[in-house]
Amino acid sequence: MPLGKVVSGSLKDGVKIILESSEDIEDYPVGGLITIRGNQKEYLALVSDVGVKGDSAPITALSGIRDEYYKAIISELRGKYSYGWLEAILIAETYGNEAYESETFPGYSSIIPDNYQDLLYKFFDKANNTTHWDIGVPKTPKRVDIKIPINISRLVELSFGIFGKSGTGKTFLGNILASYFMLYDDYLASKGYVEGKPIRLLIFDMHSEYGVYLKDNLGNKIADGVGQLAKDKFVIYSPSKDLYEKYEGIRPLKINYLDLDETDIYMLSDVFGVTDAFKSRIYDFIKLIRDKFRLKEYWIIGLLATKELQEKLAKSSRGLEILDEIRSRSGVRDLEGLKEYIIGEIKDKWGTGTEISYRSQIPKLYTLLRYPFTLEEVESPISEIVDYLVSREGVSVIISMGEYERETPLYMIIANLIARRLRSKIYSIGEPKTKIVIFLEEAHKFLGKDVYYQSPFGNVAREMRKMGVTLCVIDQKPGELDRDVISMLWTNFIFTLTDQRDVDISVIGSPNPQLYSKIVPKLRRRTALIYGDAIKFPVVVEIIDYKIVENLLKSRKKIDIDELIDDLKEV
Repeated sequence: MPLGKVVSGSLKDGVKIILESSEDIEDYPVGGLITIRGNQKEYLALVSDVGVKGDSAPITALSGIRDEYYKAIISELRGKYSYGWLEAILIAETYGNEAYESETFPGYSSIIPDNYQDLLYKFFDKANNTTHWDIGVPKTPKRVDIKIPINISRLVELSFGIFGKSGTGKTFLGNILASYFMLYDDYLASKGYVEGKPIRLLIFDMHSEYGVYLKDNLGNKIADGVGQLAKDKFVIYSPSKDLYEKYEGIRPLKINYLDLDETDIYMLSDVFGVTDAFKSRIYDFIKLIRDKFRLKEYWIIGLLATKELQEKLAKSSRGLEILDEIRSRSGVRDLEGLKEYIIGEIKDKWGTGTEISYRSQIPKLYTLLRYPFTLEEVESPISEIVDYLVSREGVSVIISMGEYERETPLYMIIANLIARRLRSKIYSIGEPKTKIVIFLEEAHKFLGKDVYYQSPFGNVAREMRKMGVTLCVIDQKPGELDRDVISMLWTNFIFTLTDQRDVDISVIGSPNPQLYSKIVPKLRRRTALIYGDAIKFPVVVEIIDYKIVENLLKSRKKIDIDELIDDLKEV
């Protein structure tokens, strides 16, 4: 017996279905997969809206009678005086044994067959635990035992996005995908990489949930992150002393103030909350400090010239050398004097308004002084990180922020420094012998409308796909990403979003954006709409339990990471 029948619709607006009177509307969730049997073809559809239409007369007439009689009578009248209806997005159709994106429409009175779950297998591949890995269980009117696979071999080739509000499951999914990349790399290694290059991940891990452990909303540990489960595949760095002293194997990430670039300061200006007037002059201020005061490589000292920085420099022999050099070049006694000298030059060059702007806004940049940067001539690990990523004998890298998880400026500086060095390295050596995937959280900070063409990640996105570098763009606010970035994403994983601009941007590349936009705000936690190149057809799935992936990683054959690193150093 059919579950329902098609009554109207179109490819653009979706298909309208009336359920049989025996069917309970509560069995049909938004986002659920259904199949439709037409005269010549079978169709796959995704429920986008549900409802009931009925006559109020029986309810009014039966008011006041005993509850058990009321329910029995209403049950008998269902179908005559009321019916449940579905609206669904037409996704795909079969042609022989093959399935394709829908280009025709099922005829009037086409049915939803009662064996619809058997037909679902016609539309999706099956996992083979080499190139295809289970990603989740689809919603269906009546729960069925089917898992939807993601094509990891396709996902690694092109940039993709993970979008959703905080706490919806983005990091869980990120860890699952990172795990699958590592398992796929094992498969490629077993074939001698004749089917592809070694895969290297660069994961910028704001909340240390890739490098240490996944957390619940209260910060309690749920499971080990991928970096802990596959220690032979990753090297983990952190700027947090607490983190690298507590966890064996995590390495310190030390940054020199002199490694900063003027673009870093410009990109951080919005985070620091400076005015537009100050932001528009940042490059001019830095050029003035470099040229007028002959500070060149020490321009950051001039920009942050304070008593606090003076005291910080005076604590080391290298710092004292820098202070002496600055005094010699600029002719000032101390950094407070340098600051006033700079402000005086700004007033002479651009007037009192710009001077006032500089005086009021420059203190916002002094936040940089509280970060664990150094001016000592220590060996930066950034070159080492880049070498791991581009070398065939290398490993993947996680940058875990530890106690600095809420320090967005520090996160941005570290990410930009590594991205610039990676880009420079690749241009110097040519196409790397690895496939590099960069997981970038808070992506709009680097790829937003105002900074996309200034950011090193913008350069990576525009220039480096053909050289084997792709991005995993992770964000709560896809509406703030530059449109060019959205157009570069070939597969999207969308958790619930409620801001309409975010919703509209997240589905812009789907086959039918105006229909899919209805689904996104209604998604439950850890349930995602997936569409794009790495999945056969758009689908809503409940993401699989991370423990399944955890067990897969634990059961794989491991190699000795220390031996591998020693070998790399010899190379």
